[in-house]
Amino acid sequence: MSVSVLVLGQGFVGGYVSQLCAQRGIAAAATSRSGRAGTLPFVFDPQSSDPAPFAALPAAGTVLVTFPVLGAAAMQTLMGLYTQTHPPAAPQFVLLGSTRAWDPALGAAAPGVWLDRHARIDVAADPRLQAEQAVLDARGAVVNLSGLWGGARDPRAWVVRVAPSRDALAGKGSLHLIHGIDAARIVLALHESFTPGERWIATDLAVYDWWELAAAWSASLSPDTGADAIREPAIWVADLMRDRGVRGLPRPVSELGRALDSRETWRALGLHAPVRTLKTLPALL
Repeated sequence: MSVSVLVLGQGFVGGYVSQLCAQRGIAAAATSRSGRAGTLPFVFDPQSSDPAPFAALPAAGTVLVTFPVLGAAAMQTLMGLYTQTHPPAAPQFVLLGSTRAWDPALGAAAPGVWLDRHARIDVAADPRLQAEQAVLDARGAVVNLSGLWGGARDPRAWVVRVAPSRDALAGKGSLHLIHGIDAARIVLALHESFTPGERWIATDLAVYDWWELAAAWSASLSPDTGADAIREPAIWVADLMRDRGVRGLPRPVSELGRALDSRETWRALGLHAPVRTLKTLPALL
C-alpha cells in the first residue's frame, strides 16, 4: 500500500488535511493511537528502536507529523525508522510546531515588535524546537501554527479561560490565529511544492487585540458561565482603557507585545489568502 500523504496523528489539523485530500482526490492515510474511525493504529515510542510499528504504515510521498516530538534524538528516530522501513525513496517530512517558537521569553529577537520566520529563535530553550531543527537539518519542512480554531474549537469560548480576572486580561496583548482548513491548505501546498529545510509561520495574516475580542465576545458567552462572567470582561476592558489612556480598539500593534508576519508563507507557497478569519464568525464585533 502506498499513499501520497501520510498523516501521523489524526488530530485537529490532521482531520482537516484528510478532508482536503479527499476533496482533491489525493490518496491519503492517517494514524491514531487506537485506530479509530478508519485510521491506522500507531504509537510512537521515542525510546524504542523497533521498526515493526513503522513497517505497518504505508509508503508515502509526504509524511506529516502532527503530534509534539521532544528532542532532536526522538525526531531522528522517527524519521530514521520510517525511512528504513520504506526504501528506496525518502519521503518529504513535514512537522507541525507552534508559534511559541517566537515567544520573547524563549529568546526570540527582532528589531521591533514584528517577527517573521527569519527572526532568531533559541532552539536550545525548548525540546520541541530541537525536534523541529532536526527536521530542518534532514531537509524536511516545519510549519509553526498560531492558535488553531474551527468547528467545535470556537475562540469565543476562550475568554473565560484566558481572562479569568481583570489583572489577567490587563497583561494580554496580541492573538494570532489560523483556521484548520487554512492549516491544511498550507500542508498540501508543501506536499505539492516542497521546500526542503524551510520553516514557515502560519497565521491568517491578522494580529488581533485580546482586549477588543474580550469586549466583543463577552456578550456571546454561554449563559451557563453566569451573568457576572458574561459582563465582566467588557467592564474590565473599559476600565483598562480609561486607566491606560487607550482611546480606541484595537490597540496599535506596537502596544501588543508581539506581531507575527506570515506574508512570506502565503506568497512563497502560492496561496493567495486565508479562506477563514475571525471576520467569518457570526456576530464578531
